[in-house]
Amino acid sequence: LARVGRTPGHRFLAFEGRHWTYSEAWIEILHYASVLRGLGLEPGQRVASYLSNRPETLWTWFGTLAAGGVYCPLNRAHKGEILQGMPDRSGAAIFVSENSAAGDLPAMPPSVRAVAMVEDVLFQSAGPSHSIPARPGIYDDAVIMYTSGTTGGSKAARLCHQLFAYQAARVVDIAPFDRGWGR
Repeated sequence: LARVGRTPGHRFLAFEGRHWTYSEAWIEILHYASVLRGLGLEPGQRVASYLSNRPETLWTWFGTLAAGGVYCPLNRAHKGEILQGMPDRSGAAIFVSENSAAGDLPAMPPSVRAVAMVEDVLFQSAGPSHSIPARPGIYDDAVIMYTSGTTGGSKAARLCHQLFAYQAARVVDIAPFDRGWGR
């Protein structure tokens, strides 16, 4: 959020010939947060994401956090039996995927109140949202990520907001952002 205020016009993300500035990315993030809240996401609830590498994955991740939720990314390489129990194990209230994955999706458990596809009209940005970002505690869960399962089935690793703040500070310490990165 600080970068949005300091360098709103600088490049945040480039993907397949498109780019988003920090300001444009923030608009997308707030839009996704608003959509997720509209689907019933409450602070502390989980959003499972079965998305490929695409900008909407970031918007879903950061939008979940801005809405006060916990982001649970699921590996798109997982299919069939391996994927079957993940929505239930994640404890997700909302499951986000994309139309290209529809054939791989398992039956959703009762805890999942909404399944949203990023290509649906709901997730297409229509401009600025007036969603106010949540303010979770530094030790609250931010992400629940599943391990690769090298010693058995995948295990959930809980990652708090402090970890991401610390890692971001480390990147700033070592990366030359003051030398034109992100322009």
